[in-house]
Amino acid sequence: MGFGCMKKYFFTSLLGVLLSYGAFAQKRNIFSRYVNSLLNDTTSIEKPQFMAYPTVAYSPETNWEFGASSLFVYYANRDTLNRLSEVNAFTFFTLAKQ
Repeated sequence: MGFGCMKKYFFTSLLGVLLSYGAFAQKRNIFSRYVNSLLNDTTSIEKPQFMAYPTVAYSPETNWEFGASSLFVYYANRDTLNRLSEVNAFTFFTLAKQ
């Protein structure tokens, strides 16, 4: 991607953000809600959260590995005075069929 294309993308994105929070955006549309969710963390800290993401790895013994990982983080009894707990799980498939 060339510099001119990146500059155009940046200014288009900046204009979209400014318009969504400016005087023209009285109604909360989908774009402004999305930008708000990215800029402002509105989740409650004591609420449990689940995340899933793809994984890719390489090892000489197994060749390429493709898989998925998941993470569940929570406070016991939703009390932030307790230590943060997590449950992590993953699965993967290797090109060496292991």
